[in-house]
Amino acid sequence: VGAGIQMGQYTFFKGKFVGGPINKNKRIKKSVVANFEFLMALAIGEGKEVYYKKDANAPLLTYKIDDIEKRRFGFRIAVDYASNKPGFFNRMELGWRPGVYAPSKSSKYFNQAFIVYALGISI
Repeated sequence: VGAGIQMGQYTFFKGKFVGGPINKNKRIKKSVVANFEFLMALAIGEGKEVYYKKDANAPLLTYKIDDIEKRRFGFRIAVDYASNKPGFFNRMELGWRPGVYAPSKSSKYFNQAFIVYALGISI
């Protein structure tokens, strides 16, 4: 279950830029969208054991349900910025995922954290 708030701004104007070697019409389009989402895992199933395999070559690890940590709450913050379509596009996203995860003594608070940055061309 999730709930959030989103804010956006869209700027569009066209003008004649004059000065020095520049004497042309130019169109500016920019958009910024930012959102915050609060996430909640209502039901996390419980069993006797959980199996985890990091990749094809890693051994299969078994955790008893007592060894599993549960995080019922999480959040996500995302910001999108685009300019002069077609033009450049930026996206930044970070947060914590709710759910079940294996305990880690080295990164207790960052075990379910994620950061995403994307740079591209928007059309």
